[in-house]
Amino acid sequence: MEIPWITGKGNIVVGLAGSGDGQASSDTENDDVDRSQEVTIKTTRGGNVEVVRTVRQAGMREYLYDSLGEIIKDSEDVEIKVLKENG
Repeated sequence: MEIPWITGKGNIVVGLAGSGDGQASSDTENDDVDRSQEVTIKTTRGGNVEVVRTVRQAGMREYLYDSLGEIIKDSEDVEIKVLKENG
């Protein structure tokens, strides 16, 4: 099952096994800031059951902050993002 990410590109890919086990991944790299999204999976097998999980994906960028901890914006009010340092 594929669920589009609300932010950025790509999809959350949920693989469900017959036993009720499942796993989530993304079908694309995240070249923006870290993102997360709540996913609800429902079933009617054995009753009306649902599970809610938060899927997180690390990004390649982070916001640039000023000395007061505010995100720096450019003259067009766009938030400034920079590549994360390796480490």
